[in-house]
Amino acid sequence: MSTDQIAADLAQKGWAIFDPDPAIIPWVDAAQAAGQQALNDPDMRAKWLVCGDTWFVGVDALPTGADGSLQPVPFRGQAAEFIQQNFPDVPLHAAQLSITWPGYPKPRAGESAGGFAYRLNRGAAHLDGLQPHGTQKRRKFGEFHAYIMGIALTDVTEGASPTWLWEGSHLPVQSMLAAQLAPHDPVNWPQIDLTDAYHKTRADIFENNPRRSVTCQKGQVFIMHRHLLHGVGPWTSPAPNIFGRRIAFFRPHWVGDLRRWAVD
Repeated sequence: MSTDQIAADLAQKGWAIFDPDPAIIPWVDAAQAAGQQALNDPDMRAKWLVCGDTWFVGVDALPTGADGSLQPVPFRGQAAEFIQQNFPDVPLHAAQLSITWPGYPKPRAGESAGGFAYRLNRGAAHLDGLQPHGTQKRRKFGEFHAYIMGIALTDVTEGASPTWLWEGSHLPVQSMLAAQLAPHDPVNWPQIDLTDAYHKTRADIFENNPRRSVTCQKGQVFIMHRHLLHGVGPWTSPAPNIFGRRIAFFRPHWVGDLRRWAVD
């Protein structure tokens, strides 16, 4: 797929998937090795192994550099070139390592029955950076990401907890942000309670936007708009899998005018 088509899909659908690219495979192999070290680390396991040991959340678990490299292996290929061209001033970060296993999801510690049902049926669909606060879990933006990029470290099948996304959902989210945030100075945006507007927009998305499962081969890359509603589907395959489904995620922070972040 051409980079122009990737850009068009990202703008219109809110997500795009790159063709398999052999240039990224050395990086994937390096991520596998680094990921296994992270998974074997007792502190990492204590912090990130959740949902009855069926999900390793792995935030910042991979030691990737600002250029995406896993030293000494560079981050290369069409996806790397795309983000360099379209987000040239946005440095990368320590990537997330998300691993699920058969049985996902089981209830997360402290998760209510309603919360678990939402995880099971809606993939715990969310907007990255929109964080809960207080006992009432009021939603405010605590982080502002430029995009979300997933790199499959294993094959990701329909039955192996694929990323779920609601196609085109970035557009109603942007309309909501324009109404709720645009009238205010961006310095105050982290204090603005978006809970009610977000819940209404999310309900409309579930009603009107199709849910897609992102299935991909090892080494395949997909990119999502920062305002796209997405989550993690359940593990439904009956086949045993000790290694699990593994995806590395980049969610770099936005650089520049936040007003552009809200509307672009």
